[in-house]
Amino acid sequence: SRKDDKINVMTIGWGSMGYLWNRFVVMVPVRITRYSYELLKDSHYFTISVPKRGEFSRELHYCGTKSGRDVNKVEELGLILQEGTIPVPHLQGAEFHLECKILYQEELEPTKLAGEIRHEHYPKEDYSVLIYGEILNILEK
Repeated sequence: SRKDDKINVMTIGWGSMGYLWNRFVVMVPVRITRYSYELLKDSHYFTISVPKRGEFSRELHYCGTKSGRDVNKVEELGLILQEGTIPVPHLQGAEFHLECKILYQEELEPTKLAGEIRHEHYPKEDYSVLIYGEILNILEK
């Protein structure tokens, strides 16, 4: 994600792809407490870089456990970002990249969430915002 001069990378563990509103979309849940959401909430675009299976394991772990509020993950890991066709860069070396335009964001409503999911995945009540992005481009390595 990018907001002004701030760029952040995060590991996505959950999400889905489909066809909605006559568009190919991805849906990514991002917890409200995450720095990534801070950058995404007022943004119009994001990218998803998908590495080849087995590649970027150390980087994926690091980006999934460190906050961009505290460290510059790009610098710390020596990642190389490339500009694409939207105003958010993607990760050089990944197998492919989805360039997405944000269409809709909705905060999960805890009372509508199945109890076992709420207790297992949100014990701190740090709920996610579901971010729907239209896939504008798919770029290959």
